Amino acid sequence: MKRYIINIMGPQAVGKSTVIEELKDYLPTYSSLSIDWFRHMYSDGTPNGEMKAWYELYVAASCEEYIILESSGTSNNLKILIESLECEVVHVLLDAGMLTVQLRYDEREKMGYKAPPMYFRRNILFDWPLVFPNSIIINTEKPPYQAAAEIVESLPSEFI
Repeated sequence: MKRYIINIMGPQAVGKSTVIEELKDYLPTYSSLSIDWFRHMYSDGTPNGEMKAWYELYVAASCEEYIILESSGTSNNLKILIESLECEVVHVLLDAGMLTVQLRYDEREKMGYKAPPMYFRRNILFDWPLVFPNSIIINTEKPPYQAAAEIVESLPSEFI
């Protein structure tokens, strides 16, 4: 089975989940998979728990044809996952100014956001390179539906 993956990447609080919700309105046949969801479900904050989360994400992705994948884009596990699936992939980096990201992060914390269990410290800003540097860059300081529309407009026809 040929798979089509829209790989949505970006730092914490850049708006990945919000843009993906809008993107699903444009692309209803796509399943949305997030490593953070799998971390909440399967990880205990240890390296073994992290690998279990990535393994379960791989199992779920291998059952789907059209996938919107959400992660920071900095894990080598992401690269291994995508390379192990027979797929066409478009990499999308969501970006916003540091002040916007910090304000969103602070607002999330006030609302009781529970971060997934991690065995390493997370940083809301990128301090290491993306594993897929050749990405479409979309600014998320605009309304989420506009960011989603930009993503759809940039997709090759076989993704739609």
